[in-house]
Amino acid sequence: MFSGFSTGSAVVKYTTQTFQEIARYQSPALTTWSGGRNSYGNALLVSQDGGAIVVTDADSGKVTLLTPLTTFLGTGDADILRGDDGANYMQGLSGDDYLLGFAGSDLLDGGTGNDTLHGGAGADVLSGGLGNDTYVVDNIGDVVTEVAGEGRDTVFAEVSYTLAADAEVEVLSTSANGATSTIALAGNGYAQVIVGDYGNNTLIGGGTLRSGDQNDVLIGLRGDDRYVVDSVRTVVFENAGEGADVVTVSVAASNFVLNAGSSVETIQAASGTDAINITGNPDAQTIVGNDGANILSGAGGGDTLIGLGGNDTYQVRSMGDQVIEANGGGVDTVFATVSYSLGANEVEVLSTVVQAANDAINLIGNYATQLIIGNYGNNILNGGSAGQDTLIGLFGDDTYAVGDSSVTIVENAGQGTDTVVTSVSYQLRSNASIENFTAQNLSGTERLVLIGNDVSQTIVGNAGDNTIDGRGGNDLLVGGSGSDVFAFTTAPSAGNSDVILDFQAGVDRIGLASDVFAAVTGGGITAGEFVTGTAALDADDRLIFDQAGRRLFYDADGNGAGAAVLIATFQNPAQLDVNSFVVIPPVSDLPS
Repeated sequence: MFSGFSTGSAVVKYTTQTFQEIARYQSPALTTWSGGRNSYGNALLVSQDGGAIVVTDADSGKVTLLTPLTTFLGTGDADILRGDDGANYMQGLSGDDYLLGFAGSDLLDGGTGNDTLHGGAGADVLSGGLGNDTYVVDNIGDVVTEVAGEGRDTVFAEVSYTLAADAEVEVLSTSANGATSTIALAGNGYAQVIVGDYGNNTLIGGGTLRSGDQNDVLIGLRGDDRYVVDSVRTVVFENAGEGADVVTVSVAASNFVLNAGSSVETIQAASGTDAINITGNPDAQTIVGNDGANILSGAGGGDTLIGLGGNDTYQVRSMGDQVIEANGGGVDTVFATVSYSLGANEVEVLSTVVQAANDAINLIGNYATQLIIGNYGNNILNGGSAGQDTLIGLFGDDTYAVGDSSVTIVENAGQGTDTVVTSVSYQLRSNASIENFTAQNLSGTERLVLIGNDVSQTIVGNAGDNTIDGRGGNDLLVGGSGSDVFAFTTAPSAGNSDVILDFQAGVDRIGLASDVFAAVTGGGITAGEFVTGTAALDADDRLIFDQAGRRLFYDADGNGAGAAVLIATFQNPAQLDVNSFVVIPPVSDLPS
């Protein structure tokens, strides 16, 4: 038996048993080696030593061939083929082969079997064929070719590397995971596991453009890693304490959700105006949009959400979340699943996420103008210290905190027992079905003007000199300890008589609007216009105080032709006289 090298008529033969040379024929045409196995089943190793070709088996026998060699052909067994500094072609055929090209631009073809292909320093083309193949690339010009369905294949990269678009490779990894290189690895449209090292890596998933539900898995290990995801199904693995890591989300991965357990510090949308939506995980992240209309969502970890330009939507799930929006950065909305207070940012809408829910969520605006919307629970809505806010409580027993007189409160009838608490003079809008209206600081001494609407309210002032006007409805009015004016600026009727809880004779006064109580003239009430009793005694009597019943009536004609109309009832034993009244300007001129 013998094996040998052959191309055309150029042949070198050697024995297979003793591995000794039988004959040698040198020829420049000898460029191909075709190997076999000896009778002991040992694989043959072909390598090059300077200008010589060396063939060795496991028993250390060898033959030296001095003819140049560029083509290596393996066998059906496990071959080890090593090239030289030239451009080699190696074909392993079947078997689990190891092909090493060294320098030069080599073409390595593993054939069938679980092969290992290492092109060496040149720009090589590596094709594993059938089997679970392993590639080592050390040149950015290396090309790995793998047809779909030919096995589970792995590429180990010693340099930054991008897989060819049509190479179905399952694993792309740095060659030494414990190193600290700055290698960048990019996958393709197939699903890959991409693994960095302890350095600052950039890992690009490439997306999953093919059909199926497989995921890219990106593992950065230690270092300040950069991930680029092109699929919503991409999974990023980062352990805590392994660096300051950033995930960049492309438009192809819009609606990306960072998987739980990944300790990534920053997730950002790719630059531009594409509408890219990002959701973090339960850890704390900085989530950054772009100039498009983004939806940025925290997941309860105390996140920082930065929308940049565009009409952005934020979803906050932690009271510690921070929304950052520059002035003029679009029409932006914050949806909250928890009680939340806006920072100093220009946000136009602050709302609960599920308005039909019953969670007791409290929302606080800021200096800017906001629309703030509660839910069906008992909410506290606060527009902030300034801004022409609109507060909508929906159902539930809601509380509205007012810090600016331009705030609009919207409450429909039958939606709960609602309260307005104000730190400034304020007038309820006509469509606000509010039951309680009170000063925020009851011991404060600042002067407040509190004006109700056609709904029956309890209106409570502070310790200052307040003006309290119930308007329509049967209101309960509480002035507080100051010198208050209880104003009546709407026509009295059975459905519009108020109860005054704490009128202080000689301190508080009843204010009568001149356009409503037209029979009373001048700045005050004359002795002839006021009478104590149950009915008018003469034509001049306009105000009738029933002291026993603690009731005050207005008689427009003073002669009994028209019945006197109840204005107010006093809760405490009141002592009224002509000095208890003051005529005030029409409603349009009421001081504020």
